[in-house]
Amino acid sequence: LLTDPSGVKDATTRYFSTLFSRTPRVPSQKPWMTTPSIQRIREQTALSPFTWPRLLTLADLRTLLRKGNPRPAPGPDLWEKWCVKTLSDGALSLVLDLVNYEISTSHFPESVKPAIMSTIFKRGARTDLANYRGITCSNLIKNLPFAWLNQLLATYATRHGILPETQVATQPGVQARDLLSFLSQRKGFDRLEPEGFYDAVHAYGLPQTLIDLDKSAQDRVSYQVKTAYGLTEPFIVSGVTQQGGPFSPLKSTLTTSMVNHWLNDVLAPEDCLTFASRQSKLGKPHVPDDELHLQTRMVEAMDDSILLMPSLTALQTAALHADRFQAAYGWETNWTKSLL
Repeated sequence: LLTDPSGVKDATTRYFSTLFSRTPRVPSQKPWMTTPSIQRIREQTALSPFTWPRLLTLADLRTLLRKGNPRPAPGPDLWEKWCVKTLSDGALSLVLDLVNYEISTSHFPESVKPAIMSTIFKRGARTDLANYRGITCSNLIKNLPFAWLNQLLATYATRHGILPETQVATQPGVQARDLLSFLSQRKGFDRLEPEGFYDAVHAYGLPQTLIDLDKSAQDRVSYQVKTAYGLTEPFIVSGVTQQGGPFSPLKSTLTTSMVNHWLNDVLAPEDCLTFASRQSKLGKPHVPDDELHLQTRMVEAMDDSILLMPSLTALQTAALHADRFQAAYGWETNWTKSLL
């Protein structure tokens, strides 16, 4: 058990450096990228392409600053969102120029990349770092381009059916309490490799500039972790989807949407569950909702999911396909938290 300040800081640095390390993977076939459902979506997006980069106006920036948490924890630059929001038009125009430079060039200068990580206890022994979740606080000037992209792309993805109806996260008007999740992935964002998002961009016909922006933001990021004895020494990490980043949830759901569409295509038509109201089943619809029927095989809430199958054989087939998919991008099923 380490108790001295330097020992605690060194152990914390080693743990997160190891957690964020990436092992090169052998290239594998990815049939989900060309499955018929995704090909149909790609045909739709080709008719109405997503435009990026899209620069902000001063009014857009003010609207963006009014959304979300009004007082998030600042990053290493100590820029407070509430303070920036109250700037005059002249002063805020300088911030606007900086944000639009990052968007238009798909480039983040090294000076805006450093991040501070706070650890939040989950469960188990408090002396085990594996029982803590790392939440990243990035600089506001780095977060704003992704908050703008998230706002635009989430609406576009829902309108074109990129995100399945049974994904309750990152969809406007859908509440996380709309379902219970029984199957979870280990260290969702920590282990999710960016190639999953990049494959989704290619599969759905989204612009390459989304990848360029994300790669610049994730390349050689300097992290420091808060401990009881202060911040650790900086360590460099690349290719990590930051827990707490404004764009991280949408990156995750875009990635997992591919396996959802793939399962709908590869499984037999009878291997699904149909949800309907009791009045609908009785053939006596009473309200408009009684006319609705939802067929599904997989329900998701961010990186948690349920595979809904009518038989054990169908469940086994779906689970093997889902494991093949997630193994390509660094995710693993947390069987100790999963139910059958």
